[in-house]
Amino acid sequence: MHHDPDAVTMDDLTATRESLHQLSEHVLAAARFRADGLIGLRVVPGGIATPPFGPHGRTAAVIGTELIVSDSTGTHGQDISTLAEAATALGIEPGGPAQVYHLSTPCDVDAPLRLSHRAAANLAAWFNLADAALRQFADAHTDDAHADDAHTDDAPSTITLWPEHFDVGLAMAGCNYGASPGDAGRPEPYLYVGPHDAAERVATDPFWNEAYGAAVSWREIDDVVAAVAFFEAGRSHL
Repeated sequence: MHHDPDAVTMDDLTATRESLHQLSEHVLAAARFRADGLIGLRVVPGGIATPPFGPHGRTAAVIGTELIVSDSTGTHGQDISTLAEAATALGIEPGGPAQVYHLSTPCDVDAPLRLSHRAAANLAAWFNLADAALRQFADAHTDDAHADDAHTDDAPSTITLWPEHFDVGLAMAGCNYGASPGDAGRPEPYLYVGPHDAAERVATDPFWNEAYGAAVSWREIDDVVAAVAFFEAGRSHL
């Protein structure tokens, strides 16, 4: 599925994004952290997931409005209605890794999650497009780094979906590249380029249209090619 900004209302988009963010912090990242001490998530076809964790290589994913748990006993899926229900399916108490960072979402364990099938599908499509673009972008510049040993420290980092900000991205040569499903500052999904020295750049180059760097709405990004072009434009402006 390709993302379609006009197929969802802003209310459904915001409610679904906030519910997915809660699940990423208080269930997915929580489960991985308790097993391995790590919090990073990843994009998978149709949604978001943990990497394999724990001694049995368990994974937990939110695909659409369903929690999918896979381990040595098989794969089990169920619809999600609350954080408590999702956490119970993983055998944990809900609650994000507050030891690692200040939690971004409330952990109201019995409050109904508001997950729209259509909004969840569109956000998943957006994350999948961004993940594919980040991989293509990273592959190109991994080759660059390997071609010159003097620049290997500038090779791109692992692509990660971070539960704190609920965005997927990588870091390379003093700059963050990634995609957000929206936030308080930009309610619609967007791509971003965030140089670590953004404050020194935004006043002198109009490409940098946000205090943290540059962003472009999902309405302006039709495919992976356009997303990679935005990341490359950001890199060329550094």
